[in-house]
Amino acid sequence: MDLLDHDLDRDFAVLSEDFETVLALESLGVKPHDVALLTIANRWVAREYYGEGGVALGKRITKDAAKAALRGAATGTKKLSSHLANTFMEWAKARDGQIRAKLADATSKGENLRGRTAKLQSHVLGLKSLVKHDVKTGSWTSKVCQEDKVNVQACIQLAHGHASLDDIVEAYTVFTKSVLKGPAKREGNGLTKLGNSTAKAVKRASGILGLLHTKAVDGYPLPGNVFVVVSNPQTRTERVQFAVARDGEYGDAIPSLSLQQCKDALNAAETLSKAIYQRGTKRGVFSYSGIYDNIQSIEGELDRDDISNREVHEITQRYKNAIEIEDAITTALVRVTEGLLEYVQRSIKS
Repeated sequence: MDLLDHDLDRDFAVLSEDFETVLALESLGVKPHDVALLTIANRWVAREYYGEGGVALGKRITKDAAKAALRGAATGTKKLSSHLANTFMEWAKARDGQIRAKLADATSKGENLRGRTAKLQSHVLGLKSLVKHDVKTGSWTSKVCQEDKVNVQACIQLAHGHASLDDIVEAYTVFTKSVLKGPAKREGNGLTKLGNSTAKAVKRASGILGLLHTKAVDGYPLPGNVFVVVSNPQTRTERVQFAVARDGEYGDAIPSLSLQQCKDALNAAETLSKAIYQRGTKRGVFSYSGIYDNIQSIEGELDRDDISNREVHEITQRYKNAIEIEDAITTALVRVTEGLLEYVQRSIKS
C-alpha cells in the first residue's frame, strides 16, 4: 500500500519553506535578481523569468507540469510568489497519478483479503477446539500492534469503529474548500476521533519521520502500528503526516489465539476487507477521488483577484492533510486485516 512518493512529500516541504521566504523578501521590496530569489526560482520555476532560458521545476514533477507552471509567465510581469503558487497546484496534479494507483491497489487488496478471509472462516467453522501453543513472531506481528504492543482487541475494535473515521477525512476535505469562502477555522479537533494524543506516539513517529521539533505536535496511535502526527495543530500551518512502525515490543514468540478469538478476528477481517474494497470503489467527498475532485474545482477559481498566493499555499496544504489522513486510515485497515489473518492462520496450526 506504500505507493505514494515520499520524495514528492519532501519536495512539498522544501517548496513550502521557499514560498514563505519569497513572501517575506517580496514584502521587503527585494528585487527579482536578488541571489536568494534567483536560487529559489532556479529550483522551482522558469529561469526564463530572469532571462536565462530553460526550466527547473523539480526532478519529480513532470515536464508537462513544468510547462503548465509557466503559463502566462511573461518576463517580469509575475512575482516569483505567483509562480510558486502555480507550482503548488502542479504538485497536487503530480500527486494525483499516485493516488489513483493506490486507489486501484486498495480495491485489489480488498478483494484478495475478502477471499482469504472466507477460506479461513470455512476452515475454522469445522474446528471444535484449538491447542494452545506459541506462535513465532515476524514482520507480520507489528500489524496487530498498537503503540508497539500486540493488541488484538484494538484491531478487532477497528472493524466496529472504522466508519466514524471517514468523518475526519470528510471534515478535512470540506475544510480545504472553505478557504475560498473567506477566513475559516475548523471547529474543534476532528482528529480526537482517532483517540487521545500520547507522548509515546509523538516520540515514536518523530523517530520514523525525522521530526526535530516536537513541542507543537500531537500524535495519535492507530491499530496496525500506524501513527498520525499533527504539527502546529489548529493553526494556518497545520501539517498532518503519518508513520508506520514495522517492529514492536514483543519477543520471538507470542501466545496463539483461542478458537473464539480466531472467530472474532475473522469476523473483524471480513468487515475490514469489505471496507477496504469500498474505499477503493466508492466516489464521494471522503474518497481519494472525492478529494481530488474537490481540488480540481478549487483550481478553476484560483485566478480570482481576491485569492492570495498564501491562500493557494494554504489550500494545497489542507489538500495534502486530507490525503495524509485518508492514507493513514486506509493503511491501518489493510495492515490490521493482513495481521489478523496471519495470526489466525498461525494459531490454527498446532
